[in-house]
Amino acid sequence: LKKTQSSLTGYLETKGTDELEAYYKYCQEMTGQLYVLNNLPTDTTSKLTERNIRKMTENYLSVTEAAVSAKRGRNIMEYTRRYEECQQLYDYMNVYIYSLNNEQFKNNSENYKTLMRSIQYSEVLCLSIFAIVSIMNVLIIIIMTGRITMPLTTLSEKANEISDRSPEKVDPLEIRYNDEIGNVTKAFNQMLSSIKEYIR
Repeated sequence: LKKTQSSLTGYLETKGTDELEAYYKYCQEMTGQLYVLNNLPTDTTSKLTERNIRKMTENYLSVTEAAVSAKRGRNIMEYTRRYEECQQLYDYMNVYIYSLNNEQFKNNSENYKTLMRSIQYSEVLCLSIFAIVSIMNVLIIIIMTGRITMPLTTLSEKANEISDRSPEKVDPLEIRYNDEIGNVTKAFNQMLSSIKEYIR
């Protein structure tokens, strides 16, 4: 919009071909950008502002074209009147564009706040899951370590019991698992049985 207005002003003041080419170029860009804006009736503030900008831009482009035609026809009164009308529309459109930018900034700020809340919730959730998994891992390690060391500790205590008092009074160990520790316990019980047999 600013470039179109500037090139129009330059053409009307100097009637240079460069300014006229720039004017048509920026007019085409504006026309292409119009299709992005809403053109349907709505009750949403930002969409309504978009629609107003679109209508004013269409009107602005037709008035600027009339001003250029009047300048080519050397109708000073007409292109002066049209230029003043263009300037007035330009000012109105800037106000509407500024208003739309503010509205979109507010919407984007709300979206940003919502996104930040979601990210914070995700962080808390991830940290909670990490803490639960860590605690479960520690518990599993303690249980697995206990399952391995407890039979060995019991075996060691029985061996000390045999060395401290008479082997005949020591009961054999209970075999709980059918693994390497179970095999060692079975061998220990056989050894205890053999010692008792030798003593008898």
